[in-house]
Amino acid sequence: AVISMEARAKKGDDSYRLTDPEDETFMLTIQFYDRTSIINPCLDSSVRFVEKLVREVKQMHDEAGIPLDSYHFGGDEAKNILLGPGYASYSDELKQQPFSK
Repeated sequence: AVISMEARAKKGDDSYRLTDPEDETFMLTIQFYDRTSIINPCLDSSVRFVEKLVREVKQMHDEAGIPLDSYHFGGDEAKNILLGPGYASYSDELKQQPFSK
């Protein structure tokens, strides 16, 4: 979704843009993807996107007669595995390297 909404923004419609084009933060997800795979929650356009997504998924459930009582949004992917305890296979030196500006 992030890449698709960025392509849409480049065509002139940034109403659902999920990344900040001025953000130069370097970070990696737990799967070693860069920030282009994460929704920036600070953008109003991200909030609009999520509202639309949940509204449309809920509508599909309503039409199918299956209630949508909760929605798990995830978010665990945003934490880099090198930035927390419990990853002994990485050297202490590597664990100390910064992953964001």
